[in-house]
Amino acid sequence: MNIPNAVTVLRMVGVAVFAGAFIAGSMRLAFAFLIAAALSDILDGLLARVLRQESDLGSFLDPLADKLFVAVTVGLLSIRGHLPWWLWTSVAVRELTIMAGWLRVKLHSRIGLKTRPLASGKAAAFALMTAVAVVMLRLGTDHPAPHAFADIAAPVLFVVCTVLCWVSLADYLRRLRTFV
Repeated sequence: MNIPNAVTVLRMVGVAVFAGAFIAGSMRLAFAFLIAAALSDILDGLLARVLRQESDLGSFLDPLADKLFVAVTVGLLSIRGHLPWWLWTSVAVRELTIMAGWLRVKLHSRIGLKTRPLASGKAAAFALMTAVAVVMLRLGTDHPAPHAFADIAAPVLFVVCTVLCWVSLADYLRRLRTFV
């Protein structure tokens, strides 16, 4: 296993730590792991390119780690009532549809399907992680400034994230159609 893939695997382990900290009510620790996961997502891709260690395993593990982290963070925040149901639904529909489309092409096609992210998908992921970070920042402190910021920023981010989820889903569906 190369260095970028090891970073990705550590991100996957961090999902369990985030979940445990969140469930235990240790929001500062959960927030720290959220930030670490976001940074490791940037780091593994950068390392893969700089060290010329891009691999088929990495192109499989990285989106898997991303989807796992999204499922756990959005799921836990939604269950606890910190994210609106319509955001959770948009994210779930997008992720499940993309995975189903990818599997369909992979199972029924003779060509290899590279899992290269689209710009709209990266924008949706960034908006979602920003929204989650803002919510976690609010949950992790008693100081009024982050609360005031989150009370203004979070609803705006929820709408932006929802729109980007649907735009990126449409882009991925257009892309998948070329493989079917």
